[in-house]
Amino acid sequence: MDSSRPDTRTLRPLPPSSHHGTRYDPETRELAYQLYAFKHGRNAEAVARELGADEGKCPGLEGRTVRRWAVEGGWADRADREIRELAPAIHAANVASLIAGSAEAVQAVREIQRGEFRDPQHAAVRLKAAEITLNRTGYPGMAKVQLTGDSGQPQTDYTGLDMAEIIERQRKFLERGT
Repeated sequence: MDSSRPDTRTLRPLPPSSHHGTRYDPETRELAYQLYAFKHGRNAEAVARELGADEGKCPGLEGRTVRRWAVEGGWADRADREIRELAPAIHAANVASLIAGSAEAVQAVREIQRGEFRDPQHAAVRLKAAEITLNRTGYPGMAKVQLTGDSGQPQTDYTGLDMAEIIERQRKFLERGT
């Protein structure tokens, strides 16, 4: 056998080729945006899966590519704007619902702080739901309340703060409403 030629009996098949560097047309990007904004809840991975499924329109499309398109194209702002324009009544109803949910969340936190829940697990679930709601509606500075001990009584974690700092934080918290 000629030593300059490789022995083909030991060669393995090449892995599937990468789609790195693939250029996608504007229509594909627009379809990706529509899926991102209105079907898949701004989930780039889900958009990539759908467009690449079953040797679809974009085999090899990756979530990171869709995420890059979303950032470069300002898709989040565009989707917010289009939702407000296309469905103002639905948007207004959602905003009103979030405001009402925020009030309920604050009430739940206050009930937990007063110790009105006998079941610590129930209190923990209500607290987590309240925290998520408040974070989603613009109250990210809310103090974390934690259930500790056998009694399940709520305690706010002020580790490392002296009493004056605790009082000042609570005062600011109450003044801001957050």
